[in-house]
Amino acid sequence: MKKPKFTLQRCKDMKGFSLIEVIMAMGIMSVGLLAVAAMQISTVRNNKSGNTFTQATTLARSQMEVIKNGDITSNTDILNGVLNTSTPDPLNPMDENEAAGGIYTRSWTIEPYYNDTDGIIGINPATDTVSNFARTVTVNVSFPFVGRGIRTVSLTAVITGGGL
Repeated sequence: MKKPKFTLQRCKDMKGFSLIEVIMAMGIMSVGLLAVAAMQISTVRNNKSGNTFTQATTLARSQMEVIKNGDITSNTDILNGVLNTSTPDPLNPMDENEAAGGIYTRSWTIEPYYNDTDGIIGINPATDTVSNFARTVTVNVSFPFVGRGIRTVSLTAVITGGGL
């Protein structure tokens, strides 16, 4: 059997990729893969922050429902406690299942609701009267937001007790 001879003419006729072309292709591909990896990291981070906001909103709605179902006519009910004072949740800090030991801090404020008797928008304590049948309730849930300090979800509603 005869050995093939490698001559300059034969190398010019060979087809394929040079080493430079392969290195350039790998460089371009690695830049693309790094972009996809950065996008994945950003997606996971945004998904986590969205989940955290959703859980905080759920905790606020849960406490709002507890207060909303109170009895406004009872002097011992939460709706007739100390008005205009922020009340911290005894479970603070809590987790998303309202169990002690999480990242969420919940508090609420129950304020009097004013009947508008003067027709002017806004509260005017001189002319508007305090309603005996309604309260303004604000529930706040705070949590640490990675790299951006403390965030707070606030829900405010005018409630009349008895689930209304």
